[in-house]
Amino acid sequence: MLEAKPRNAQSTREAILLAARIEFSRRAFSEVGLREIAKRAGVNIALPNRYFGSKGALFEAAVLPNLHLDALLGGSLSGLEARLFTHFSSSTDGSPQKDALSAVALSQSDASVQDAIRHTLEWRVVAPMTRWLGGTRARERAMLILSLLLGHSQMASLPGVGGDKAAQDMLVSETVRQIMHLTAQGSSRF
Repeated sequence: MLEAKPRNAQSTREAILLAARIEFSRRAFSEVGLREIAKRAGVNIALPNRYFGSKGALFEAAVLPNLHLDALLGGSLSGLEARLFTHFSSSTDGSPQKDALSAVALSQSDASVQDAIRHTLEWRVVAPMTRWLGGTRARERAMLILSLLLGHSQMASLPGVGGDKAAQDMLVSETVRQIMHLTAQGSSRF
């Protein structure tokens, strides 16, 4: 007679969340199935749906909480551009933040999760940075900085995209620094 494995709801939930985060960071929302997530998590195929109710709810639970700038906004203005650049361009593969950025980039156009992505980016990324920056046109500057860094991060992760990465990194960093300087000066020329 086989002994049943003891169930641990919390570890099952965590395994499903990790598997979903990995799957959604590698393929667009529409291309990921609950079966693949269950297989990666090592759980019965019914459990992802039972724990989260839908694939969309699982995406929201696995990906969106990792989109935030809390740690980055804790220092001085003079060091923010370096912290932002490091966060967006060189987060280690497999980190929750890097996986979340990849998942958002891959799935942002999917109507099933588009509203949740938009709301989360606004609430957890754009609004905090806007408040932190302050000054003239802070929201527009925050959006520009984030767009630049997200785009650079995504382009850098594409295989076969050539160019001098160090020079590109330096140019992006300098551009962010200039935007930050305008913000610090409260310039209306932007």
